Amino acid sequence: MLEVQDSDAETVEKMKKWWDENGRTTVVGLVIGLGGVFGWSGYNTFQEQSAEAASLLYQQVVTSAEQDKFEDVRKHGDVLMTEFPDSGYAPLTALYLAKAALADKRPDEATAHLTWVKGNAPLPELQLVATTRLARLALDAGKLDEAQALLDGAEPGKFKNMFAIVRGDLLLKQGKPAEARKAYEEAMEELSIGNGEYQRLRLKLDDLGTLNVSADAS
Repeated sequence: MLEVQDSDAETVEKMKKWWDENGRTTVVGLVIGLGGVFGWSGYNTFQEQSAEAASLLYQQVVTSAEQDKFEDVRKHGDVLMTEFPDSGYAPLTALYLAKAALADKRPDEATAHLTWVKGNAPLPELQLVATTRLARLALDAGKLDEAQALLDGAEPGKFKNMFAIVRGDLLLKQGKPAEARKAYEEAMEELSIGNGEYQRLRLKLDDLGTLNVSADAS
């Protein structure tokens, strides 16, 4: 430490030398020490503000999607994904961005958003939703092997009906109507009669009936 009895000139020189050797370390130590006292509170405040901002952006995304204002969905969604990619709203926003991309006839962009959800969503349920939608996009693009791989590579769990529907459509495109019928019937077991998807499956089964496809056909 510095000695207070030194002459002014000597003290100035020693202060300069001491600062060069110790000053920066001292400042860093003070910052770290103060951070221990005040940093946690500041961090929590920052986190709360970030969560609120992400929440507001997500509400704008949802509202825009409900009104079919897909340009606004993209505008607000892109900001959220850029500024708050680690927030819980990011995977949900990416699903909306995929919807907006499809509305604008941009399947490759939709695929990119869904792939991000599949690889980054913390909830397995969101990953499964993304997987079925990716399989649907692959199916629509005629990429049957890719659709098959996506469906085979996931454990559907509570989304068994969603997977069965896409699998039925895939089997139909593969020229396997009897197996498609079984997949549709499997999906219907998970749905109530009043469900809109149930009615659509009923129509698909009726169409298969006009082809004289029996459930036990090979």
